[in-house]
Amino acid sequence: MKILKKHADLFTCVGVALFAFWAVFIFQGFARYGIFIPFNYGGGDDFSSLVTAKLLKESGWFWFNDRIGAPFGTNQFDFTANLLLNFDLIFAKIISLFVWDPIAANNIRYLLIFPMCAVSAFCVFRTLKIGRVISAFGSVIFSFTPYIFFRGTGHFSLSACYFIPLSVLLCIWALQISEDDGYLKVDRTFFKNRKNILTIIFALLIANNGIGYYAFFTCFFLCVVALCNLINTGKLKSVLTPLKTIVTIGVFMFIAVVPSFVYNAINGKNLTAVIRSMGEAETYGLKISQLFIPLNSLGIGFVQKIIDTYNGNMLLINENKGSYLGIFGIIGFLLSFLFLFLRKDKNNDGKILHALSVMNLCAVLFATVGGFSSLFAFVVQMIRGYNRISIFISFISILFLCMVLQKMLDSETLFKKEKVRKACIIGSVAVMTLCVAELLPSFGSHDAEFEYNKSQYNSDKTFVENIEETLGEDAMVFQYPYQQTPEAGPVNNMMDYHLYVGYINSDTLRWSYGGTRGRETDMWLDYVFALAPKEQLDTVCRAGFTGIYIDARAYTPENLTVLTDFFTENLGEKKVSENGNLIFYDLRGYISNNGITVDTAVYTNYPQKQVYSGGQMQTSGPNSYGFFGHTLGNGGTVCSPAVSLDEGKYFIKITGSGLKNAEYGIFSEDGITVPVYEILKSDTEIRCEIILENNVRAIEFRLYNKTDSEVIFNRVEIQKYLK
Repeated sequence: MKILKKHADLFTCVGVALFAFWAVFIFQGFARYGIFIPFNYGGGDDFSSLVTAKLLKESGWFWFNDRIGAPFGTNQFDFTANLLLNFDLIFAKIISLFVWDPIAANNIRYLLIFPMCAVSAFCVFRTLKIGRVISAFGSVIFSFTPYIFFRGTGHFSLSACYFIPLSVLLCIWALQISEDDGYLKVDRTFFKNRKNILTIIFALLIANNGIGYYAFFTCFFLCVVALCNLINTGKLKSVLTPLKTIVTIGVFMFIAVVPSFVYNAINGKNLTAVIRSMGEAETYGLKISQLFIPLNSLGIGFVQKIIDTYNGNMLLINENKGSYLGIFGIIGFLLSFLFLFLRKDKNNDGKILHALSVMNLCAVLFATVGGFSSLFAFVVQMIRGYNRISIFISFISILFLCMVLQKMLDSETLFKKEKVRKACIIGSVAVMTLCVAELLPSFGSHDAEFEYNKSQYNSDKTFVENIEETLGEDAMVFQYPYQQTPEAGPVNNMMDYHLYVGYINSDTLRWSYGGTRGRETDMWLDYVFALAPKEQLDTVCRAGFTGIYIDARAYTPENLTVLTDFFTENLGEKKVSENGNLIFYDLRGYISNNGITVDTAVYTNYPQKQVYSGGQMQTSGPNSYGFFGHTLGNGGTVCSPAVSLDEGKYFIKITGSGLKNAEYGIFSEDGITVPVYEILKSDTEIRCEIILENNVRAIEFRLYNKTDSEVIFNRVEIQKYLK
C-alpha cells in the first residue's frame, strides 16, 4: 500500500495514458481493421505524412531524397515550417526503427498522440496541485479534444499538440507570483533552479512542434502575461520574465531554421515555394460560434440539424470546423469570461485564474475573423490559420474548470457536511464521465472510410508493385499531369498530393513528381510539359525515363481519351489499375524501336526561367476570395500587381478553374496591350509568352469573366527565359 501511495501519480498517469490509447484504438476502428490500412488516404496532407514516414525510413532523415522529383531529386530546405517539426520527426524516426511499413508507422504515431497529450496535461494539472481524480479526468478530456480528431493523420503537424499544456504552464510560471524564487534570474544559481532547466527544455520542445504556429501562439500568450504583470504590479521589470521565455523560444526556433537560411544563401531564395496572402487570415480565422458547434452529433437528430443548418448557411466554413471545445471546455470557457467580472482573489490561484481568463479573452480578440490578426496580417502573411489557437483555448478552459472544481472541493465553507461533499464528488465524476463519452467518436463511424481506404490502397499498391516488377530497380517513371508541390490544389478529381501514390507504394522506383516548386525539377517539368506531344515524349525518353504514369482523376473524360489515344498509338497497350485511377505505359519498346539514347543534356541544357513574384492581387466586379482563390462572377476582374521587367522573352502561367471561359490581357505601364503568344488554354491553366524589346517599368496582368459560368483564379507566374 505504501508503494501505491508513494507512486500514485505515476500509476494514475500510466492508467490515463493506457485509457486514452485503447479508447481511440477501439472507437476509431483500429481494433477491427488493424494498423496496416491507412486511416486517411485522401490525397491531401495525409499523403505528405505518409511520404515523410517513408523518407525517414529510407533516407535516414527527410531533408533530401532522389526517389521523388526525378531526375534531380528534392529537398525540404525551402519549407521553413517543416524545419520547426524536429521533435515530431525524431519521434516518427524512432517509430520507423521498429516498424517497417510507413502506413503502420503513421497509424502508430497517430494513436500515440492521445496518450502523450493526456500525460502532458496530467503532469501540468498535478504541478498546479489539482487533485488526482480531477487531473485524470481533465487530461483525458483534453486528449480527446475534437481538434485532434479533426486533424487526424492529415495534419500531423497540428494534431500532435502534446506540448500545449507546457506552453500554458510556462505562461503561469511567468506570472509574478513570487519575486524571490529565482525563476529565470541569470546568475550562478540559474541551473540549481529546477524551473529554469524545465523552461529551457519546454522552450526547446515548443519551438520544434506545430510548424511554428504553437510557438507563435505561446509567445502571444506570454505577451498577454507580460501585460498582466505590468498592470498588476505597475513595475516595468515585471515583464522581463515572460520576455526572457519568448527570447528562449525564439532562439531555439532560429537554430532550427538555420539549415534553410544556409541552403537559400547558397542556392538562391525560392520565392514561389510557399505563397500566402493577407486574405487567408480572414478565411482561416477563428469563429466564436464554432467553439460551440459540435463535429459529431452522436446520432442525436436535432444536434445534426443544428450542425447541418450552420454549415449550410454560414460563410468561411473550412478547417475552423475543428474548433469545438466539448461540453467540459465550453463550461470552462464561459466561466473564464464570467470570472473577469468578479472580484479578483489576491492569492496565487486567484492570479492564475484571472490570467487564464485574460488569455482566453485575448485569444478571441486576436484570432477571430476580423480580429487583430487581420491587422497583424499586414506584417506577417505566413501565419494564416488563426483558428488553430482553439487548441490553446480548449486547454485553458479545461484547466480553468479543473481549478475551479478543485477549489470547490477544498472549500470548507461550501461543503460543511461530508455527505454533501461526497454527493458533489460523485456528481462531478458523473458529469466528467459524460463529457469524456461525448468527445469520443461514435463506435464504427470510421468503418466505411476504412473499407474505402482498404480497397483504394490495395489497388494502388498492387498496381505500383507491378510497375516496379516490370521496370526493375532504380527505373524512372514520368508522371502526368504536371502538378507543382506544395499546395498546388486539386485538379478535377485528383487531390493535391495524389501523385505521391507511386512513391508511397514502391521501394526502388524514381518518380518525377515531388520536386519543390521553383527549383530545378519543377522548372524542368514546366519546360517539358510546354512542348508539343511528340517532342515531349521523345524528351522524356532521352532523359532516361522508362515508364509513363497517368492519374486519370486529373482529367475530364474527353481530355483523358485524347491523352491515352496519343500514348496508345505510340506506345502500345496501356495498363489500368483495378480502381481505374491509374494508367501505365511501358516506354522501353518505344525507346528501342526508335533508337533513342539517354542524353543528360536534355535536363541540363534547356531554356530555364527566372520567376518574378508580385504582391496581393486586386479584384473588381462580382467576385469573392475563397478556399482555392478568387472566384469571378460575370463581369468580375482580377488584376496582378505591376512588375518591372527587362527586355527579353517571358513565360506567363495562370492557374485556376473554369479558365476556358475567361479572357485575359497583359498591359504595359502606359496602358498599351502587350502582344501575347498563347501556348495552352485549358480549364485549369493558361500558358502564354510575351517578348519585350525594351525595358518596361510596369507590366500588369488582367483576367476577365464575361460569362455566366464561374471562373476561379489561383495565381499568375511571370518567368524569364535565361538562355
